[in-house]
Amino acid sequence: MITGNDHCDLVNAARVLDADLILKGGNLVRLLHHTLDRIDRASRDPFEGIVRRAAEELGLSARETSIVDWFVRGGRRREYLARAGISRTTFDTERARLLEKTGEESVEDLAARLVAAALRGR
Repeated sequence: MITGNDHCDLVNAARVLDADLILKGGNLVRLLHHTLDRIDRASRDPFEGIVRRAAEELGLSARETSIVDWFVRGGRRREYLARAGISRTTFDTERARLLEKTGEESVEDLAARLVAAALRGR
């Protein structure tokens, strides 16, 4: 929103809309830095933090982290097997270890829990 008025209703409306409030006559350099920062934040991978945090908190191996990453992004087992180049038996072994560590019943349940926690800000 570009305006010459900084009334609190406009500020609140901008926050609700996740929009920038730009005051006419403001500092152009500050505006440029702010805009570039928003572009940088928008271009980041939203799932990266979810997976990294889970790997750290749960002590996941590289393969377990890879599996979590795939399922958090909505991938399916068959696609993962082809992409990772592993057998179903190897996948089942890794999945069993992952579920034992997390106490979940399925990788899909784990992925849903991690995404939900991230959306709640945890």
